[in-house]
Amino acid sequence: KPDDLISSGTALAAADQLPASAGDVVLRVLRVGLHVGFAALLGVGLVRMLVSEESLGRRLLAIILTGLLAALYLVGTIAEKRHFGGRAPSTVQWAKWWLGGVVVLWLLLMYLNADYSWLAFPLFFLHLHILGPRHSLIAVTLLTAVVIGAGAFHSGSLSAPQVIGPVVGAGALGAAVVFPEGA
Repeated sequence: KPDDLISSGTALAAADQLPASAGDVVLRVLRVGLHVGFAALLGVGLVRMLVSEESLGRRLLAIILTGLLAALYLVGTIAEKRHFGGRAPSTVQWAKWWLGGVVVLWLLLMYLNADYSWLAFPLFFLHLHILGPRHSLIAVTLLTAVVIGAGAFHSGSLSAPQVIGPVVGAGALGAAVVFPEGA
């Protein structure tokens, strides 16, 4: 009987086994893609740093900072997954602090080598998710400026591709925020 299911808690367990909606599946795939992309780009940045850098001290610092960033990022993603799975309290209270820590570590890595600039794109989406549309547009603009500045700093000059690439990436996200589908 339905009343017996509800009183025994079986209905709650059965609800967990219901198929997810198409929208839920898409969001889950996008979330996993974002996290996997972040990890892959972090790895690419480290490998390129290790290949191009001659200084052992800078290599070791890059390894340490990359490890710290990977660990901090992983802690945040696990907390988010647990919250959305109903197994942990809301992460909203500390999400901005987590994002700030991620960005500070990324900035330190950018100082070491511009090859970590690829991480800006997943960071754009994290800012949008955590800060909301208005504040994320400001943050994305600042992150884009960092990428352009790091490219110029590490190469010793500023070229059109160093500006156009980051601006196009940021512009695409900005357009999606300012002109959402169906608006």
